[in-house]
Amino acid sequence: MLVENVVHVGIDNMSRAGVTEESNSTRPFSKAEMFDELNNFILPQFFDELADWFDPDRVEALAGGNYHQFDCRSVSIGETLGWLYDYAIDATLKEGDDPYLWLHSASLFVDEIVAPKSAFWGGGTRRPLCARVVETAMARWELDMAPPAALAIPNEIPGTPSGYLTIRQVALLANMDEKSVRNATYEKSDDRLRTSIRGGRAYVEVIEARRWLARRRGYRATQLVPRRAAPGTEIPAAGFRTPEEVGAFVEKRREALGIDRAEVARRIGQTGVTAQTVELVEAGGVCDFQLSTLMALGRALEVDPKRFALAAAHGYIIDDYREDTV
Repeated sequence: MLVENVVHVGIDNMSRAGVTEESNSTRPFSKAEMFDELNNFILPQFFDELADWFDPDRVEALAGGNYHQFDCRSVSIGETLGWLYDYAIDATLKEGDDPYLWLHSASLFVDEIVAPKSAFWGGGTRRPLCARVVETAMARWELDMAPPAALAIPNEIPGTPSGYLTIRQVALLANMDEKSVRNATYEKSDDRLRTSIRGGRAYVEVIEARRWLARRRGYRATQLVPRRAAPGTEIPAAGFRTPEEVGAFVEKRREALGIDRAEVARRIGQTGVTAQTVELVEAGGVCDFQLSTLMALGRALEVDPKRFALAAAHGYIIDDYREDTV
């Protein structure tokens, strides 16, 4: 499975770099702590390396100013990690959201940027909090999605649940240390956690993990939260059907916000996106946008950026399909 493989590569990279889990691995932490760790320790090192390789002024332009004051919450990966925290740690998920989509980008971020920097701060003694979030989210997704699925969660990429969890994944979900969970697998343990051996490693079938976790005080089952969109921000669950629908939504939302096209372009903040570009979108023109640009447009319109990007991409792709089949 793509995402699981990416996550495990990131974990292996941290292990090779000498990063081990802190002894108090079940210590609660807030979303703000996770972002503080990224903004104050990991990302400054990343930007410092870029500044050594390239011109520092270009790095500051990339970061939108002093990169030592960069806040990752202002970009899409920050939003993604925030959503994953809600899912993994707070055990809440808005109806219609697909955490597997978030796991894909977040896992790559952990693997390529976070893991290589982790050995150089905190004495190399523990995994970063955002890595714990991604690991826990992956474990929760396996628990929620393996047949019979516990919840009605979309699966758009799609991903294929393995049907089992590692001892570490069970420990993360139970908010217990790994040793305690492993002790619970012994035959003489009360309420034994039953395992099976695959490739010389112990795994827990999802059905068994659900049974055992339900009896643990530290475990929180995922709760689906109704999505209540503000008037004018409703995005079709099946996506827009045409570029014209995308344009009509953008124009109506922009006017509801009371901003002009130049302000939308300024909020997007990407080279080549101007007021004329926004005008073309509103007219139903097909723009060769990447998903990151569509997400930036969603943020500019103050709607859910990921849902908007996927819905708009659907409208453009369906239009291309119609032209190709005519």
